[in-house]
Amino acid sequence: TTSDGFFVVLSGTVAVLLDDRFGGSQTLISGGGVQKLQRPNMNMFQAGQISRVLSVGSIFGFVDYILQRPRSFQVVAGAKNALVAKVSREGLNELKKETPELERIVDKVLLLCSVVELAAGQNNW
Repeated sequence: TTSDGFFVVLSGTVAVLLDDRFGGSQTLISGGGVQKLQRPNMNMFQAGQISRVLSVGSIFGFVDYILQRPRSFQVVAGAKNALVAKVSREGLNELKKETPELERIVDKVLLLCSVVELAAGQNNW
């Protein structure tokens, strides 16, 4: 299935992983929602090879959202206080109906995020 939203880090940190060794990560945040995993005593640095650590205000998953493709990354919470908001396509469409100028604002933000990613030369997530 295609990505139905993107995510914003509201508190704490999350790590984008390069591989899928989730043997002990606390929480996996994926296109399928939040999943509690087996051994919550391990931290994000033990979960797998980290591509990037994202902090408050970071947006991720926007490339898959824009291209309407399946989620191409995996993320683990950096601490128990990590909080991530999912902005769903359905919810955003409802907000756009109520506030039409929101579409332009969201498009600008996602375009800016894409430009920053390309300029940094990092993998897109």
